[in-house]
Amino acid sequence: MLFTKDHSAQEFALSDTELRALELAQECGWLTLTREVGEHALACWQNDCARFGRAFAVVREEPTRVSIWFVLMSGREWTCDDQRRIRAALACSTGFILTDSQARAFAPLGAETALMERLLAVNALGQ
Repeated sequence: MLFTKDHSAQEFALSDTELRALELAQECGWLTLTREVGEHALACWQNDCARFGRAFAVVREEPTRVSIWFVLMSGREWTCDDQRRIRAALACSTGFILTDSQARAFAPLGAETALMERLLAVNALGQ
């Protein structure tokens, strides 16, 4: 487990909904931000990703789309092949920015799971 409920709840003042979102994030590999899951859960997720050397992966739900953030752990960069795979994975997005160590994208609601799974798969290949 990346976080402990007692530690996270005290340090970040997390609600039960946020704790459940963090448990789900641990299982699937990304945190989904909603109205009920906000800044405190995001800070906890970011700290845990850094502490355990995993990519910081987040989906933020908006009224008509989702924002996707995928940031590699510090000191890591994607290869040219990885970037090619990521561009292909993000082809169905409505727009994206790709650097050597992060991808940010907008996508239609409902496309986030497939996109994040593709990004996580590319990330696993590069490790």
